[in-house]
Amino acid sequence: MPENIVSVITDGVVLFATSSVFWLASHPDSGNITKKILGKEKS
Repeated sequence: MPENIVSVITDGVVLFATSSVFWLASHPDSGNITKKILGKEKS
């Protein structure tokens, strides 16, 4: 069971990362929003 769960989580992370990259690529102006979010996380 744990192995299946890990593979599912990995697939989900890969899908999320891929969709995020495509979204950022199709929304160049969102770079500022990303920087603001990252800045909040750092502080």
